[in-house]
Amino acid sequence: MQFDDMLLPLDSGERVEVRPTWGQGRATFGGLVAALLYRRATAVLRASGEDPEQKPPRSLTFSLVAPLAPGAAHVSAEVLRAGKNVVQVQARIEQDGQVAAVMLGSFGATRTSTVLIAPQPAPLFTAPADITPVPYIAGLTLEFIQHFDFRYAAGQMPFTQPPATTGDMGGWVRFRERSPAFGFDHLLGLVDAWPPAVLPMFARPAPISTLTWTLEFTDAAMPEGGEGFVQYLAQTDFSTQGYAHIQSRTWRDDGTLLAIGRQTVAIFA
Repeated sequence: MQFDDMLLPLDSGERVEVRPTWGQGRATFGGLVAALLYRRATAVLRASGEDPEQKPPRSLTFSLVAPLAPGAAHVSAEVLRAGKNVVQVQARIEQDGQVAAVMLGSFGATRTSTVLIAPQPAPLFTAPADITPVPYIAGLTLEFIQHFDFRYAAGQMPFTQPPATTGDMGGWVRFRERSPAFGFDHLLGLVDAWPPAVLPMFARPAPISTLTWTLEFTDAAMPEGGEGFVQYLAQTDFSTQGYAHIQSRTWRDDGTLLAIGRQTVAIFA
């Protein structure tokens, strides 16, 4: 699996080769960039004596500073503080002397608590088997889309007419090429595979760029179930002055909430 092939070198080193088939316009697909940062951070945690399985990620915040191009890149990480229950780590990816993205991660042990609040249930979407998948069309759709199987179940696809009246979208997604293992790095790829939820409101293609993205994980155990699909719903809280603010939720196919996301997007339309 190409996704795994690019992550594996970061288990033992800081150099990665980004493949051009993961392009997103002039930049590399953000979900891959996030996964690269996460993978190197967990390798550094293990080298420092920490176990990411005993202290899994609770919150990851990414700032996408500059476009990451295909080719060689350098990914580094450092532990900022390691406490009894929580570890804070920072990672960055650089290319040609320019910082492309940074990550701040909080990893924490599971604890017993008397404060329990049930999450909102997963939406009742049409089953993925009953939804036509989004096709990859070379030269028309973004390059990275060839690696994912999308099934839209809420909202509408970008640039369809008439434009959407709300910045909400969702459905099912999985990797086209299945990985023998499924971890938080894979979930980062699946969640970010969806376009920003305001994109269907665009009357025509125009530049759009994620500034910051935070993903908070709600379940430390993430086995890949069923056919490998996860369920996703994003809703735009508001958009003004050229910036949109979006929240999202991602569920396992059995309805277990996996992650809550926050995204700030710069729009030029």
